[in-house]
Amino acid sequence: MTPMRRFAPLFLALAAGAGICLLFPPVRLVPLRHQAAQTNAVFNAAAYAADFWSQRLLPALRDAPDAALLLSALASNAPAAAAAYGKTPGMSDAVYYLMQGTGTVCSVQPKAVGVALGQAGGEADLLLGTGMLFGNTVRDASGLLDASLFPNSQHFNDLSTELNRIVETRVISRLKAGAAPGRRLRFAAAAEVESGAEAERPLKVVPVEVEFEERP
Repeated sequence: MTPMRRFAPLFLALAAGAGICLLFPPVRLVPLRHQAAQTNAVFNAAAYAADFWSQRLLPALRDAPDAALLLSALASNAPAAAAAYGKTPGMSDAVYYLMQGTGTVCSVQPKAVGVALGQAGGEADLLLGTGMLFGNTVRDASGLLDASLFPNSQHFNDLSTELNRIVETRVISRLKAGAAPGRRLRFAAAAEVESGAEAERPLKVVPVEVEFEERP
């Protein structure tokens, strides 16, 4: 048998293998910019935030504790208030709360509206912020979102940004337009309370729902 005939089966096997690899490459190299585009296309933070806001957060406000009751609980027994009403996501030392109630506007400041929960003419118990929003108070106060469900931490942060944007455009704009000393309102709010600050008044909160009573 000649050398050529001896190695002919090997040559045929190699040629067949090369053909298969050309048709079905074992490894597909994708540029990083394409991977990033595909990843970003999967998660739409604005759409997720809008759905969460309308389908989960707003309905959860109906079960939020009364603001006056919560403030009293925070002042008298902060650990018990945290256990009953608070949320402590991650490793944060802060406790997050949702609340709802009615009150009277007692001051209108450049970046906040003071609200008294008692009789008209009283001092502010709450400061409803009206400036630009930063942080994760709105996202974390309900306890309805689990960070572990977002493998990409940037997506979780983007969701917080979009929820803040909703508050700025839908809630804060309404609060700033309607707030005037003496005017009554119904509200819901989210608060981030640092350890040791539970009894501070007025408590700074983020408004998540505002409805003014009609002017007399």
